[in-house]
Amino acid sequence: TLMFVLGLVAAAWVVGSKLWTLFVLHQPTALVTDQALFFVALTAMIIGVQLFTSGFVAELVSRNAPDRNAYRVGERLGL
Repeated sequence: TLMFVLGLVAAAWVVGSKLWTLFVLHQPTALVTDQALFFVALTAMIIGVQLFTSGFVAELVSRNAPDRNAYRVGERLGL
């Protein structure tokens, strides 16, 4: 989720700077997609979603494992 948040902040920065230039400074500006930071932010958000999803699926798989609650503490202590 940290990767997604960093990408979201970077995308907000790109869009915010475009809006600031257009509406406050009243100057024409380039498209958002002409900036490399936009694509870096987009990639970071996609990777963040993929990492979150893979972690979530891994958690679901580990919770449904048949030997999830099999501990060897009793064997080692001789109980």
